[in-house]
Amino acid sequence: MNIMKKLLVLCILSISLSACNKVDFSLPIEGHWTLESYTENGATFKRTDALPSKEYGFSFLNNGIFLENKNAGWCGTPPITYGVFEGNWIYLSENLIDIDTESWCGPQEMEFVILALTNESLRIEVSYK
Repeated sequence: MNIMKKLLVLCILSISLSACNKVDFSLPIEGHWTLESYTENGATFKRTDALPSKEYGFSFLNNGIFLENKNAGWCGTPPITYGVFEGNWIYLSENLIDIDTESWCGPQEMEFVILALTNESLRIEVSYK
């Protein structure tokens, strides 16, 4: 009986946690996204009208072009100099995006795992290749 209770609690917990991830795949990812907050492996972005010029953000354009406004030099202490780097993006699966772009030190390959997507916000986990 004790095992059954543990399994029930585990099942309820799993369902509760999976319900927290809202991903509406009918919503377009295309647009401009500005950093709102970040964690160790990922970040939350808010949808904006344009690519930010003095903070981190990126744009998914309809033609597969990826624009990323980020640190343009080796020094990460303020004042930060930003630059727009261009690359390409493509869906690998419904919630996985492959990105090939540039940075101040050369080519950069990464994947975004979409954890949550609404009209106003995007939460991703990033892995570098």
